[in-house]
Parts: sequence; structure tokens; C-alpha cells
Amino acid sequence: AVRLHALAGAGRALARAPAASALALSLATLALALPLVLATLAWPLYGAWVRLAAPAQATVFVAGGTSSADIDALRARLAEQSGVATTVHVPRDQALAALLRRTPPGLLPDLKPNPLPDAITVTFDRRASPAEAEAAVAAMGKLARVDSVQFDHLWHRRWSALVDAARIGGALFAVAIVALAAGAVAFAAQLPRVTDRDELRLLALFGATATYRRRPFAYAGALIGLAAGLLACALATGALVALGPRLAEVQATAAALAWQPLPWPIQAGVVGAAGLIGWLAGIGSGHRAIRGAAAP
Repeated sequence: AVRLHALAGAGRALARAPAASALALSLATLALALPLVLATLAWPLYGAWVRLAAPAQATVFVAGGTSSADIDALRARLAEQSGVATTVHVPRDQALAALLRRTPPGLLPDLKPNPLPDAITVTFDRRASPAEAEAAVAAMGKLARVDSVQFDHLWHRRWSALVDAARIGGALFAVAIVALAAGAVAFAAQLPRVTDRDELRLLALFGATATYRRRPFAYAGALIGLAAGLLACALATGALVALGPRLAEVQATAAALAWQPLPWPIQAGVVGAAGLIGWLAGIGSGHRAIRGAAAP
């Protein structure tokens, strides 16, 4: 009953100050809508970036005269190396056919017999570090039935450095956006005046505890945060619908990009986090109001 009374009091306080309440709700909504819209637009781009960050590949050339059974055994040994994701055997006849398909007619002589060796394409996991990949390549070159190993160490190091820089930069940007949004919600939750100084003094004279006097402030902040979270999710979905024709044109040229609203657990988490931030900010606002009312 006490909590329901405080909740009703918070609702009445927000209704008594419509201008301040509207300003607080608008500020908190816009602060949450910006990161939500960015996250909605960046969600498929992140998936495309992960697919673009193709793992490094090494080509292991098998020594001539190696039997099929020995090639299969070598494949198994290569798959056991640290950081290796997949291994694919490329028969020499298949390699020659692919070479002839890519070469203009008449440019190559009649290649009989086939001069190409059998090869095994080794794909490293995208989480494999350059040092791990280089160590694995060195170990591959020492295996039996391996003639040589081809791997672009420099390209892998440069690509790994680029991916790490992009990951760190994206994380810092996301943290900054989230921190600014949380600060704006906390500031907005403290804008409306919930209980004035005289009423707080009167409640104190009647023996009301500090928790009782702070509760309407906390509930008002939570209401602002929850409402702002719901409106921000609706704005993000509306922005996606409004940009639908433009995004469809982009998707027509890049099928991997498919824009959809954020999953509902993420949206529910945003609403809950906004309500929690507003609740904590309301507690702080109530604490300051109680101290101000107690001052002479």
C-alpha cells in the first residue's frame, strides 16, 4: 500500500508539471533513440564485417607420388595444428582444370602430363593470432609428404592489425554513446519537481522515514526512464520502416545486408536499463531534496 501510494504520488507530480515532464521525457527518449537507431542500422553491417574478416589461408603442396591414403592422413595432421579451422584437399587434376578455365584459350601449351601437385588448402580460424598462424605454418612445413607451404604472413599481420583497430575503435565509440545516453536519461529523470520543500518538511514532522520521502522521486524517475525506453524502441523501429526503400536498394546490391528491428530481448533490456537508471537518478534527486528541506 505504501509503494502504491508513492507510485500514485509520483504520477500526480508528473501530471502537475506537464512542461517539465514532457521536456524530461523528450530528452530521455532522444538520448536513447540515437544509439538504438545506430545499433539497428549497424547490426547487419557487423555481420557483413565478420564475414569480410575472412580467415587467413595457407596452401600446402604435397610431394609428388603421394598416395590418396597418405594425403588423407596428412590432411588429418594439418587439421590438428593450432588455429586451423578447416582443411580441403585440391586434387592436381581439379587444379589444372581450374587453371585452364581462368586462362584465355591458346595462351598455355598442352599440359601433358599434369605438372601441378596435389594441394591442401588450410583455413585458419579468424581468432588465430599472426604468431599462432606463423607457428602453425612452420610446423606444417616439417611434416612428412609436404613439399612446401605458401602463406602471406605480411598480409595476415596487416589485416589482423586493421581488425583489432576497428574493434577497439568501435567498442570505444559504443561505450561513449551508451555513457552519454545513460547520463542524459539520469539528468532528464531529475528535471520534474516531485515533492516540494514544505511538503518534505511536513512529512518529516509526522515521522516519515527518509526512504518514504525518497520513494516518489525514485518512482517518478523510473516512470520517465521506462516511458522513454518504450518510445525510443518505437522510434528506432519507425526509422527502420521510413528508411525501408533506401535500405532495400542497398540490400539489392548486397544480399548479405538484411535490416530488421533489434531482437526483442535487446529492446526489453534497453527499456529495463532506462527504468533502472531513472530509478537511481530519482533516488539521488530525492536525497538532495531531503537535505535541502532539512537545511535552515
